[in-house]
Order: sequence, then structure tokens, then C-alpha cells
Amino acid sequence: MAGILIIEDEKHTADTIGLYLEKQGFHCFIAYDGQDGIRYLLKETIDLIVLDWMLPGLSGIEICQVAKSMNNIRVIMLSARATVSDKVSGLDSGADDYLAKPFSLRELNARIKMLLRTTNSPSQIPRSSTSSITEIHFDDGVLSLNRDEFTARFNDIEIPLTLTEFKILGLLAERVQRVLTKEALAQELYGTNDSGQLHAISAHLSNLRTKLKGLSGTPLIKTVYGIGYKLGGSTETQMRRT
Repeated sequence: MAGILIIEDEKHTADTIGLYLEKQGFHCFIAYDGQDGIRYLLKETIDLIVLDWMLPGLSGIEICQVAKSMNNIRVIMLSARATVSDKVSGLDSGADDYLAKPFSLRELNARIKMLLRTTNSPSQIPRSSTSSITEIHFDDGVLSLNRDEFTARFNDIEIPLTLTEFKILGLLAERVQRVLTKEALAQELYGTNDSGQLHAISAHLSNLRTKLKGLSGTPLIKTVYGIGYKLGGSTETQMRRT
């Protein structure tokens, strides 16, 4: 059973979300401010956070950054701020998805299930006796992706990625030297490619490229202008015993 932490200062909203998600089979924890939310993160097993942006004290942006630094937990940001720039700011903070208020509980439930399914929630997926590792070889190094541990390294230097960034990098690694459009990436990640999801993909790609910058003499992710993006190098997948 996945653990969902709801951090929302409007008590009625938080309780309504918690009650609904409990009925959907999730184990919910509710915090009405950021400090309580951090305490839950420290003592409970949390798979995903439903996080309000506008909170007293610590903001949702600050909590998201703390959560991502502590553990790579999935985060859905909630906010009445619904402009494209607001959504990009939320995603830039490390959030995996963004839902504008007012929203449908059914849509929230669907997005939670999608994130837990596509990112393989560690608390729900049993560990295998083998670990799938993809290595992409460049002229000056090797980019290694461990899909069981959700870690990425370049020449043994660990790259701190959010799960969505890791997922995008994994999709590009599966299709080395092939161009993927933003629409294709959004369809793979979200099951849709509407304008909001395309803006989200742009934000995640920008963050990902910033984190990869400087690791290699040439950009690891290349832009094919007017079409999409591709990963250079050559690839191989290894099955290693753990």
C-alpha cells in the first residue's frame, strides 16, 4: 500500500483529499503546515506528496526541495496559481506534476496512480535478484543508468535527478541517436500531450540539461531544432547480480 503525504493548510481540503484517497486504497498522512510535513517525511515511508504551494511558514516550493534532497519522492504540486510561468516554477522546484485548483479528486487519483506506476514506487515493487543497468558510451566517458535504484552516473560521478528527469533520460537512452519529440515524451510520461504537459516536459528537460552540463566535452542531450531531442553515444544493457 503506497504512502501518500498530504500537506495542505486548508483543513477541509486536506481532510477531503485524505478521505477520498484512503477509499482508493492508499495509506494517507495529513499535515496542515510545512513543519509537520517535514516531520512525517523523517519518520514515515512516503511514496508521494500531494503538496500545496501556498503554506504558512515553509512554502510548498521549499518543502519540495527539502523532500527531493532527503529522498527522491514523487511530488504533485497543488496551487490556485495556474499560469504557465507558475507551473514551470513549480516543476523547476522538483515537482513531478502540477495540478491547478480547483481540481477533480478523480483526476488527482489518476495522476497519483500514473506517477506511482511509471516511476515504479520502491515500496510496492519487489526487488529483483538482478539489476538492469544501461550504459551509454561517449568519447570521453560513460553515462550509466540503474533502473532499479533510479540512479544516474557519468564516469562514476552521481547525477542528482528527480524521478521524472530520470524517466526522461531513460526514454532517451532507450532510443540512442534517435530523435524524440516533446509530444512523444509527454505521451510516454503522462499519457497525454496537451499544452500543459508540453510545458512541463520543457521545464524538466531544461533542468536535466543543466545538471548534465559540464560532465562531458559535448552536450549529452542534443537538440534537433524544430523536431526534438536525442542522446548521443552508443548503448548497451547489462544484467548484473546483486
